[in-house]
Amino acid sequence: MRLTKYINENKKYFGYKIVHGLMKDMYVKSIYDGSLISLKKTYQNFPGAGLFLGTTKNFCLDYYSCKGEEGAKPEILLTYEFNINDVLKGYPEEKDGEVQVSKAKLIKKEIVWDY
Repeated sequence: MRLTKYINENKKYFGYKIVHGLMKDMYVKSIYDGSLISLKKTYQNFPGAGLFLGTTKNFCLDYYSCKGEEGAKPEILLTYEFNINDVLKGYPEEKDGEVQVSKAKLIKKEIVWDY
């Protein structure tokens, strides 16, 4: 899918995802759909509907984090880098939105909160 609105194919785009789990494991669970997410800092393929990412860090924290809710689990914020050609749906430059990507590289992991 080519998004003609974005002409710079070499630009780095970033997306954010909140997950449950502890970083001592190699995989964590997506809060969005419960799928397992690898913590390897490499490009990964996400078949089917792809990987859902928030377009801004604050949107992801505000919309997906369960911090402070009863029964909430530890959360990690994952930062991904992706290429515009790997976007399946959405607009990466949209503030406070979502994108779906077929491939992305995990570049940063940070604990949002722990017990």
